[in-house]
Amino acid sequence: MTLFQMRPIPLSEIATFTRYAMTGLANTAVDASFFSVLVLTGVPPSAANLLGFLAGAINSFAMNRHFTFRDHNSSSLMETLNTLAAFASVTAFCSGITYISFEAVRPYFGIASAKCCAIALTVVCGYLLNRFFVFRRRVSPEEKVQ
Repeated sequence: MTLFQMRPIPLSEIATFTRYAMTGLANTAVDASFFSVLVLTGVPPSAANLLGFLAGAINSFAMNRHFTFRDHNSSSLMETLNTLAAFASVTAFCSGITYISFEAVRPYFGIASAKCCAIALTVVCGYLLNRFFVFRRRVSPEEKVQ
């Protein structure tokens, strides 16, 4: 097989990506709902935006851990905290990707195109980092022996 030869994507990977996309839609709904309720109850929009984002991020961690990637590695408190720290790092990195890609594209193609580009890059980057870094399948010492 050559370096650039394409292999079919396994159906299990397509299913995982589909769950990731569904989780992203749920996170957006949580964020927007929290934001709306908070603004309607008199919370300043900037604070409501931050709190809505945090609610969406908490939902994202829980859904990605249990639904999208079905992580069974984080059974102890320390493993859960390590996974959470990795997730927070990926979220911060993807926020940077969103900002940089938006600002790089906007002067040339406008706001709507820049936003679409930022979303696409963030989805791909977020999926790959979460799939292969945050929620990767870890081999136990018992499995290594076999």
